[in-house]
Amino acid sequence: MPIPKRKSNEAEQDFIGRCSSQLISEEGYERDQALAICYQQLSVQLGLDSAWRKSFLNKPESTCLTQYRNKTVEESKK
Repeated sequence: MPIPKRKSNEAEQDFIGRCSSQLISEEGYERDQALAICYQQLSVQLGLDSAWRKSFLNKPESTCLTQYRNKTVEESKK
């Protein structure tokens, strides 16, 4: 049976629950294996969704990351 796909308006956690339950009950996967497959499927689908990709790429960098980069640059100048 193919790996389940996320429905258009399905929340991420709802998809993970449905997908993993289906893989465990119908395919006989262990819980950890089923979750890994479902999270991978979710990431593939999110990566293919152009609206999600654009919103992700347009988010400003976190303050933590900026501070880390600045610190690294300062240390490399010493």
